Amino acid sequence: MTLERAANAGFWAGVDLLARQLVTFIATVFLARLLTPEQFGIFAFAVLAVMLLSTLIQNGFSTLIVQRQDLAKEDLDRIFTAVLVASALASIAIAAAGPALAAFYGFPELARLLPIVAIHPFVSALAVVPNALLTKQMRFKPMANIGWMSAIVSGGGAVYAAFHGAGIWALALQMVLGAALSTIGIFFVCKWRPALRFDFAKLKEQTRFALPVSVVQSLSILHTQGFVLIIAKAYPVSDVGLFNRGYGVVQLSHRMFTGLVSRVALPLMAERAGDHGALRSGLERGLAGIMILSTPAYVGLAILSEDLIVTLYGEQWRAAWPILSVLAIAGIINPVHAANIQILLAKGMSRTYFSSELLKRFIGIGLMICGSFFGIIGVAYAYAASVVISAYISAANAKRIVGVGLLDQLMALRDIWIATLAMMGAILAFEWLVPTASFTRLAIVPMIGAAAYFVTGYLLKSPLFIQLFKDGSQLLSRSQT
Repeated sequence: MTLERAANAGFWAGVDLLARQLVTFIATVFLARLLTPEQFGIFAFAVLAVMLLSTLIQNGFSTLIVQRQDLAKEDLDRIFTAVLVASALASIAIAAAGPALAAFYGFPELARLLPIVAIHPFVSALAVVPNALLTKQMRFKPMANIGWMSAIVSGGGAVYAAFHGAGIWALALQMVLGAALSTIGIFFVCKWRPALRFDFAKLKEQTRFALPVSVVQSLSILHTQGFVLIIAKAYPVSDVGLFNRGYGVVQLSHRMFTGLVSRVALPLMAERAGDHGALRSGLERGLAGIMILSTPAYVGLAILSEDLIVTLYGEQWRAAWPILSVLAIAGIINPVHAANIQILLAKGMSRTYFSSELLKRFIGIGLMICGSFFGIIGVAYAYAASVVISAYISAANAKRIVGVGLLDQLMALRDIWIATLAMMGAILAFEWLVPTASFTRLAIVPMIGAAAYFVTGYLLKSPLFIQLFKDGSQLLSRSQT
């Protein structure tokens, strides 16, 4: 694969993620002003149930398709059939669990809400194979167009419904409609067409790789969003909504930056899995390319968390800002975790991946249970600690393959850390000298921080920043052409 093709794929993967997250963010701003923390808290249960079972069934096979270079049409048909049947059973299970969960947590709305959102796993299952094929082929441009168009329609529909009094059902509409539109669009773009085919022996062999990946990623969902189950039994459901809002803002950035790592890095690394030198180079360059943008973004998010929450979402969400601040700081290290995971997946080392991820998730879940004794802010600090531990374990595994550990990776990014400190100093100096209102800070501070960050990188004559300026100039020239 040529560097030009990789850069082009990375650009369109970034456009896809940025456009979808931006549209979703804008829709959420309107929805947060029309709905209450309690409604967002209750809906978080539905999201957890859907994501947990969908991930368990679908993600492992999706990763398998991208990683394996020798899958035939018959193999894809078998995967499609297995995923579709299992997802249909999952949809039935979610719908059937509604009354029991409603009674256990004391939220009657769940009994009616879960049967509606249960449509999502079945609909999204239809797109698992074609989506993975497009990712494998690195055809991110059509995926970007599908992504932002479906996000606009589903987000706009949800805001319209909420404005006319639909309440929590507006959130359900956004989830189901978004999945349906994405699936239709993916099938329209991908030339592959499914056929129902089942072969237990073949499926068993493929499941050996897919199942550990799915289990680990399901535990990751439980780890990152299990706060719903923990907080709701000990604290008011509004606390679930507040934590969910702070977490949701950070997740927009996570999906953008770590999603870019996984979508571009895995196809590239899978092609070069036998060349450890190429894997090391890909890890270092990919990590630098992501963190040169993600690090100042997370730091800025932490500094402006209170202004952002109150200005965009309203006074009723003010208590969410400390959660956002803590989780944003933890987000700085998240791309390291995501990038190192791709090394194991590219090598097809599913057992090592499974055992290490299992360890990380059990540590994370344990920390969050302990943190829950100190309220929702305790859960946030516990999550932050688990992110750091996860990054260390992932880097330790990758070091055995490519010879670069966590400390080496962080030291290679020292110019980014210096520029980030300069950015923080500029922001703090401005706030001390010129006190301003929240809206003004949101408008001015990011520009001051960005200027200080990139000027510092330029003065350092850092190769990382020089490459960024070069890539930016090329993209600008391409867009003008």
